[in-house]
Amino acid sequence: MSEINMKESELLDDYALRLIDNRVALGLEYSEVYELITGEIYSNDNARKSLYGVRAIVVAKQKNEQGHVEEQLAKLSSKESLEIKADNSHTLERFVLACEEDLKSPDRIMSILGYDPLMWELTGSKTSRWNVSNGTGNGNHKVLYSLRATVKPRKVELDIDKITNIINNLKIDAKKLKNYDYEKGNYILEIPMMDVHFNKISESRIVGVESNSETIKTDFMSVVEYFLAKSHGKKIERIIFPIGQDYFNSEANGTTTHGTPQDNDLPHDLMFEKGTDLLFEAIEMCREIAPVLIQFVAGNHDTNIAYYATSSLSRMYKYNGTSGVEFDLLPKRKYIEFGKCLIGYTHGNKERVRIEKENIMQNEMREAWGRTLFHEWHTGHEHHEEVRELGGIKYRKINSITANDNWHYENGYVGALRMAQAFLWHKEFGLLDIYNCPILN
Repeated sequence: MSEINMKESELLDDYALRLIDNRVALGLEYSEVYELITGEIYSNDNARKSLYGVRAIVVAKQKNEQGHVEEQLAKLSSKESLEIKADNSHTLERFVLACEEDLKSPDRIMSILGYDPLMWELTGSKTSRWNVSNGTGNGNHKVLYSLRATVKPRKVELDIDKITNIINNLKIDAKKLKNYDYEKGNYILEIPMMDVHFNKISESRIVGVESNSETIKTDFMSVVEYFLAKSHGKKIERIIFPIGQDYFNSEANGTTTHGTPQDNDLPHDLMFEKGTDLLFEAIEMCREIAPVLIQFVAGNHDTNIAYYATSSLSRMYKYNGTSGVEFDLLPKRKYIEFGKCLIGYTHGNKERVRIEKENIMQNEMREAWGRTLFHEWHTGHEHHEEVRELGGIKYRKINSITANDNWHYENGYVGALRMAQAFLWHKEFGLLDIYNCPILN
């Protein structure tokens, strides 16, 4: 019941708007909402009429306050500054409209300032709230901040020459790639291999499991083969095979994209080469069954190197003229529309809360939402299964086949079952089957 109570830092206007807008999801009658806000008891019909008026007043008030903030922002824009230093780092001072959560995320800060997080990293920031009056700054409320930030170009050990050399030496003979004749069908098979963490090393004497690049390769291929066998006999129109989602355990420098050191097995060049080879083998296995759609979904461990791997495979297939394979490389949230089914993908480390509370799918896919009946978000990041249904959408966190490393063990992140999942969707009837493939020690 905590969702219906007023939060400690919440203003009454915000509390009223939250209850009114989420009344159905919270399972409340109009009279109950009115009593929670005012402490008075009204009939359901009278409460409904009164709440319409309350909402209109709150929205109008917030719009007026927002206009006041934007006016201040326009006046303060002349005070912005940019300093470019000898090491090519940039120090900026700027007034920005943002919510408090935005300013806790290095990627969001750089996005607000107009820097590509794939090319730049944040080395420091300082914020102070300006003279505003439109909300608390918590949650989704945008208020005016003075932001001072320093960014510098990312140091990536895989430069373009090294990437080209590795791609040229991949164990892929493009001339031998076959084209297949496919039949139309009423099913898609979704194989979302979340959080593979290829190149992670785990020691059995500490975490109880021995894992490295070779064992991960064996597990990965066994899982894909198992899912394809389970769907045998179904007329599969397309196989959805997302890539990214922390497929690699780290960037080329041995850390996550944001700089956290990782326990790795191979040096970065072999990690990239063997990891890309493994993806190619899995794609080819899928392509024998049905056309394959590979979608790049950025994770938080391997944002850059997973993109390089996916892009290199895309170019190889493109230049070979191979049929039955399609790539979507844009670094954004992804969606699949199939008949009456709409599936959304994001890693889950950034906007997981927002996709549940802010109708992101409905806003980004308005027309597809209207055409479809079955709606799901599929996310990774947390390595365990969880399913919630809210407002006609299922929010599904998906398991991982990865073993714990020392860090996870030391911090008590143990107990999650190592498992992969695949989903069989029917064009008219939605999700008909879920295939589970546990990884047993």
